[in-house]
Amino acid sequence: MNKLTFLGLGFLLTGSLLAEPIKENIGLYGGQVSDIEAVNRSGSTELIIAVDSSQRGVFRWHNAAGRWGSVTNPVNSTITGHIPGSAALVEANLKSTTDVYAALTWNSSGMFSQLHVSGNYGDLDPNVSWIESLDTSGATISDVSALVGHSSGMYAGTRDGVILLNTGAATDAFSVVFTHPSGDEIIAFSVASSTLGYVVSSSSSGVLSLYSTDWGGTDTNLTSNLPAKAPVELHTGSCPITSCPLEINLIGVDPIKTDGKTIFIAGSSTNGQAFKSTDGGVSWNGGWDYQCGLAASGCTGFGFTDGFPRQIRFRGTTTSGIESRNVFISRVVMDQDDTSPIWESIPNLESTIQPSGPSGPTITIGTHANDSSLAIDPIDSSILYIATDLAIGQVEHTEGVGYASPSGFEKGNALGIDGLVVNGLDYYENSPTDKEFYIVTKSGIAFAKGYDPSDPTSVATRAGWVFPIYPLGDGAPPRAVKFDPSDKALVLVGNGKVYRNPTADGAVSLTDVATNWTRVFDPNDSAFSGPGMPLESDRVERSYTTAIDWETAGGVCDRVYMTMANTDTGTEGGVFYSDDKGLTWSADTLSSGGLLKMPVNTISGVSESSLFPIIGVGDFDGRSAETGIYKRGSYCLSQDWSKPSHSSDLVFDEIQTQAILAIDALSARPSSSAIDAIMFIVTHDAVYRGQLNSASATTETGWNKWDFSNVTPPGGIGFTDVAMEPDDTDHVWVAYDNCIQESTDGGSTWNNYSNSCLPDHEAVKVLVYDDLIAGSAGGAYAYNEISLSAITIEENSAGATVGTLTPDSDSYTYSLSGDDAGSFVVSGVELSLAESVAADYETQPSYSIIVTVVDSTGNSTDQNFTIAVVDANGSPSSATWDFDNSGTADALTDGLLLLRHTFDLRGAVLTDDAISPDSPLSPAEVEAAVAEAYSIADIDGNGAVDALTDGLMLLRYLFDIHGDMLIGGAVAPDATRTTAADIEGYIQDFMP
Repeated sequence: MNKLTFLGLGFLLTGSLLAEPIKENIGLYGGQVSDIEAVNRSGSTELIIAVDSSQRGVFRWHNAAGRWGSVTNPVNSTITGHIPGSAALVEANLKSTTDVYAALTWNSSGMFSQLHVSGNYGDLDPNVSWIESLDTSGATISDVSALVGHSSGMYAGTRDGVILLNTGAATDAFSVVFTHPSGDEIIAFSVASSTLGYVVSSSSSGVLSLYSTDWGGTDTNLTSNLPAKAPVELHTGSCPITSCPLEINLIGVDPIKTDGKTIFIAGSSTNGQAFKSTDGGVSWNGGWDYQCGLAASGCTGFGFTDGFPRQIRFRGTTTSGIESRNVFISRVVMDQDDTSPIWESIPNLESTIQPSGPSGPTITIGTHANDSSLAIDPIDSSILYIATDLAIGQVEHTEGVGYASPSGFEKGNALGIDGLVVNGLDYYENSPTDKEFYIVTKSGIAFAKGYDPSDPTSVATRAGWVFPIYPLGDGAPPRAVKFDPSDKALVLVGNGKVYRNPTADGAVSLTDVATNWTRVFDPNDSAFSGPGMPLESDRVERSYTTAIDWETAGGVCDRVYMTMANTDTGTEGGVFYSDDKGLTWSADTLSSGGLLKMPVNTISGVSESSLFPIIGVGDFDGRSAETGIYKRGSYCLSQDWSKPSHSSDLVFDEIQTQAILAIDALSARPSSSAIDAIMFIVTHDAVYRGQLNSASATTETGWNKWDFSNVTPPGGIGFTDVAMEPDDTDHVWVAYDNCIQESTDGGSTWNNYSNSCLPDHEAVKVLVYDDLIAGSAGGAYAYNEISLSAITIEENSAGATVGTLTPDSDSYTYSLSGDDAGSFVVSGVELSLAESVAADYETQPSYSIIVTVVDSTGNSTDQNFTIAVVDANGSPSSATWDFDNSGTADALTDGLLLLRHTFDLRGAVLTDDAISPDSPLSPAEVEAAVAEAYSIADIDGNGAVDALTDGLMLLRYLFDIHGDMLIGGAVAPDATRTTAADIEGYIQDFMP
């Protein structure tokens, strides 16, 4: 059967409707680290991190093992107290030195950033030691947005404008010490002392406020004293860039100035900026920002930051002794002992890795510091710990000297961190069990050679991968990847820039896979970002690749499309194409004239006769006036992009006002005389379905031939992607938060897919239909179904072997339960009757068992099986499709009964409204007849009876559907009967 691949901030899932597949880690590593804490533990450094894209939450460095391990949701299933969830913050309590606090998030349970604490550095002792923190009323503390540990206690700020304080131990309660008068979100605060602090808040509309507080109810509003604009406008008197607002994301108090009045504030992404006050926020200096490098800006020390500053740290003492010598704000540092202090950025790190394990090539990679987190070693202050492209770096910075070059190395190369953020994948199929496979992640590019989708353990360790790959040392997160469909050696990867590797399949060497890249597109090129060009922007380097699609439409062209959007400004972007396999690029144009200049988030990726390429545009923060979908008039000829309109469809009018995140479009399948194509469109808040009516079904022309409807799953919001089954366009999946919703009727009804929507499931980012595995924010995983090679046994044969179970791997353990489990045994992967049991058809024509499989990390899943007994005194061919003995085989009785039974429905839900009025049998007798018919029900001859193959084909046949429409998308890949003639002949043999 075909399988569905899901990847992204959530798990990638592969599996059918019939079971919840078992999850298997496939050997990648890396994570998005949101916070770092370094604690002096009896003379040694304890390094603890929060991973905010994983369900394993808080990790700690194990020095002896040289790897990271989760201390909130450890891999070891024998440990009790697991807390699934990502971690946003981690902070040690300086007053109670053994206590460490963390904010953990579950997506589906309604808990967001709930505060937890461990009373012993997060140790596993041997079980998980974290517990919920409570306030004085006994309630849990949720929506935590900021944590500060101080000698006066642990402070926690929330999104509803409250700061709480615990002055005691881990089990003591928090009490409120600050309440914002308007309930604005606490985005940052700093503690100068037990009687002085500073609080930055933001309203729902983004209005900033600054307060000082005595933590006892006396608060002073300092907002009116804040600088009015970013430094570049303050210095020039005008705004020489697109926008110059004041932005604050963090605040810090210099601990050396004992009066607590030396304050730094910093923030922004587009134009990172910082200010300093020495009088407690009454007045501020002229500040620094990213744009101070402009000519005649009047700024000094201009290279403040090009990122999104989130943390501030202080170190040492100036010669005068009145303030800290070094001020670290995310990835820059200022030395205040210099006569004219400037901000210095952290140089690149450099690490030696063996990306395919010890037997693979040794490669030196460069990685970059990220802005999200930074900590100073409490024992050796020259050592900094920073968030990097891969995960965590250890960097050296010495007072008076500066950074080493290279600045440092990856701490353990992120081994043990299951926190991979997957942005996309592509594959080249040599055969169904042999594929070249690329994943692009926040932590770099990953390549697996010879991946076998039927055996995820084929790449279950590092030895299965070349990872991480950073083309030309570029650490920006890759977001799209595409094989040349006619050449498995040629791959393009985009992260804003586009890189090309013509030896990417590893046939030459694995070292070439990692190193043989050339840059073929750069958004900084004047041809793309010059005046009037699509990427023209103050921050053109924040233009990111959103999709790459290779069009080979019926041999008409061989063109690569790439779409881009500027995430900082929200207004620039475009569509670019290459007609020479990615070597050179051009900006695409609008049919109305001029270049297409707007944020483009997705391309449909379709090369079919009924559809041309379609893009989704818009900015999700509403900064761009461009919205909706655009279509291209041809695959690669002169007809360019235009925004379609519809004369009478109000739903489509609504779509064209929305920012579009994802599109999937296919020719209608099974083929229809009334519908030519189906399209699903995803926005943040809605899912839409469109159908292209054929000429025989409508008199409309042009875009008016489309009909659209809103098919949003109930309760869904924050949708991220959509995927259709290629052989059945009514079979569709959409993702939001940590949920995957599945529909088999074109979006009319929806159900949770597999084990998504549960508290221990990550948020899902990307959906791709295929039979591959891929990764998620919780690591890279395969979802593998349990199957049984045979489901019949001969009677009168004690201990007879039924068949073998798959997956067949030493990492899996099988066990049995259910009504008839006592009649069977499982040894390794072989299922047999118990030695004392000889099946008797006349006594019991079928058995029902549940097979449970558990992997090496404790993940488990169940699958129900019905084992049919073959009557030695009769013939299996005596069975017919007339299960209810009504005299005929009908679709809505017999056909429906088999389909329900193969979906594991039993009892009333099997037989209700599915037995003919002419039937002489009781519901129990009908159920037994269906089970008996399993001896003939393997219609495609693959050794198993499945709902969406055998059950579906019988139902179609009884609905008088024949030929290709009978078998379309319903024949298993390992079937022995594969043609419509074979299938029809087999079904006819057992008609009553």
